[in-house]
Amino acid sequence: MTRDRIAGGLLTVVLMATLTIATVRVARGWDELRPRVSGDPAPAFTLRAIDADGGIGGSVSLESFRGKVVLLDFWATWCGPCIRAIPKMIELDSALPEDEFEILSISVDEEVETVTEFHKIKPMPWTHWHVGPRADLLQTWAVRGYPTYILVDQDGAIVARQHDLNKDFMALIMDTACGPTGGSC
Repeated sequence: MTRDRIAGGLLTVVLMATLTIATVRVARGWDELRPRVSGDPAPAFTLRAIDADGGIGGSVSLESFRGKVVLLDFWATWCGPCIRAIPKMIELDSALPEDEFEILSISVDEEVETVTEFHKIKPMPWTHWHVGPRADLLQTWAVRGYPTYILVDQDGAIVARQHDLNKDFMALIMDTACGPTGGSC
């Protein structure tokens, strides 16, 4: 009987320790799993850009765009809503000054060649990165559908996230880049 009590007590201690360790691990990883929301600082990352001739260029960090409003565009060539949004993105890219605004498109296509071939047919004149469909970056940014747009202000804080470039979101992008009165654009 005493031996059974000791064994049961040890089992309880081991189970409690295991649960405590698991809880600590989950708590530490929660910040990476939770969705990024307005006001959060934009998580830092560095990726190699796709250059104009379709090759992989130099490393570019999100931090290097500090001082500009940035629209992150998580997309894929197979995504119908992503493709339909390209004219609106071209409109934004043309309407907003280069020194105030930047679009950074991040492709989740399987192969970078798919993206570079697509650009030959449908030019998108802004910075492009390729991460593939299973990149850690997608978890860091809590990307769960495409397109996902995340607006980051000049100070590196998230302003908003959307899955559509609707009229209100387009206005928010313009206001964030130009000020509510359009003064700097």
